[in-house]
Amino acid sequence: MSREAEVSSHKLMKLKILVDMDDTIANYSEAFSRARRAVPGIQYPQSQVDFFRNLDPIAGAVRCVEELIEEGHDVWFLTAPSVYNPLSYMEKRIWIEKHFGLNMAHKMIIAYNKSMIEGDVLIDDGTVHGQCEFRGIWLRYGSSSYGSWDELVREVRAISVEGVERSSSHAKRAHDTKRRFACCPFCGASVEFWSAFPFTACESCAERATDENGRSVDYYNTHISGGLEGRYSDTNEVYSADYCFIDGTECVAVDTRLGGPAICVCVGKHA
Repeated sequence: MSREAEVSSHKLMKLKILVDMDDTIANYSEAFSRARRAVPGIQYPQSQVDFFRNLDPIAGAVRCVEELIEEGHDVWFLTAPSVYNPLSYMEKRIWIEKHFGLNMAHKMIIAYNKSMIEGDVLIDDGTVHGQCEFRGIWLRYGSSSYGSWDELVREVRAISVEGVERSSSHAKRAHDTKRRFACCPFCGASVEFWSAFPFTACESCAERATDENGRSVDYYNTHISGGLEGRYSDTNEVYSADYCFIDGTECVAVDTRLGGPAICVCVGKHA
């Protein structure tokens, strides 16, 4: 059945859809790694002028977002700003106009905590900006269920057809998943943990997770405001780590307690 026939054969519920930008429709990670290779000593490549403006689109993203708009859904772009680049506000808006036109530039929301924004569906790859607390349905781009934009569009159409019943079922599954799993801040691996024991070592990279002094680091499976919470294995001291950046197989997080990096060399998938 063609897309047009599939859509027209059902009475669709029109949804308010919030779409993330970095690594959901715009290829942030590729540009970040490319910039690190070009200037090895740079700590924050995203701080450079035109970094966000020149991001390449994710495969299929522009086409699929346009399909959702054509089907009558209320599509908005919801993106977190870069604290390292004040120009990110302007460059993200320019990117939207370049790929979706001036009208869609009016439908851009910049928010660090995305759970504060109301919508039916959030399409987002990340976990550190309130996605887990979003009150609608969170479809995590890049996950095993939604590895492509075509898979995301099929799920949105199913939600719009089945409406509240599917939404309630999806919300319950999302709640169960958040209760039982967390994302390793170093390598991005999905780790199961016990609610009675809130931190555990990542099976993918635990023994290789060290701080700048070579000390082993475990981590809490909870996100905190402004980053990720972790602890040192030897002293049990808690520290806060900013978002993990990846360069090849090296993940780098910033230990904000000492002001230096916490480094994990791993082969885990960066989520």
